[in-house]
Order: sequence, then C-alpha cells, then structure tokens
Amino acid sequence: MREPALASASEQGDLVCKQKAKLRFTGRIRSLRLRNCARIRIEDAELDYLQIDESTADLNNVKVANTRNALLVRDSTITGTTMNVTGEIGIHADNSLLDLAGVSVKGSKQALKLSEDSTIYFSVSELESPELAVDAHDIWGAAVREKSQL
Repeated sequence: MREPALASASEQGDLVCKQKAKLRFTGRIRSLRLRNCARIRIEDAELDYLQIDESTADLNNVKVANTRNALLVRDSTITGTTMNVTGEIGIHADNSLLDLAGVSVKGSKQALKLSEDSTIYFSVSELESPELAVDAHDIWGAAVREKSQL
C-alpha cells in the first residue's frame, strides 16, 4: 500500500485541498479547507480553523482552536481520535457523519451545532459549554435534538 502524499512544514499558512485524494496534512496550519476531497489524513496537527466540505477525512491527534467556529463540516464523513476542538462553536456539522473517540469539544457559546441530518458518534469524549459539561459516549443527532443546543 502506498503512503499518502505529505503536506507538511513547521509553519503553514492557509491551505486549500480541492478534488484531491489520499493527501496527509501534519504540523502547524493556520487554516485548512477541504472541498470534494477523499481519504484525507490530518494527523499530529494544530490548526486555527478547519473546514471540510463534501469530503472524507481521518483526523488523529489534532487540535483546532479558534474564537469563532473551530470545525465546520458539511456533507462529509469524518473519523477522529485524540482531538481537542475549541471555539465559540466547537463543531458545526451540516448533513454529515462524524465518528469521534477521545475527543474534547469546548464551545464558549455552544459545543455542538448540528443540522437535522447530521449524526455524531462519541466514544470516551467530553463536551463543554456554558450550559453543560458532560462525558460523551453516545450518539448525538436527529434522535436527540435537545442535545444540539449545548
């Protein structure tokens, strides 16, 4: 099996991935936007902002911290382990599926903002917002609408 191409440097600015497959991003990245990308790996990375549109990605040991939306996911499928996500809204998901383990999501306004057609599977994770601090080891989505306003 061929290793994914690596996009890495000690300090990276604003990166955009459009219609690519099997890329790997690592290191310090100001912002990363994925659009129509497949099988992207983001690992051992620290970002100020991450936007994922119409893509599939695997995130491992990733920190995303921003004063606004930290992680925006639209029409995508994401898996993530060992992540820290902090922002006014930690994760904003629209029409997406996220499978997250060992993740900490903190929102100064909301930890999560989910559309009706988004689902997040949490394992051994934690969510924190002004209204609530909880351990998350369950499914969040349309079946549990009251949780979407954390």
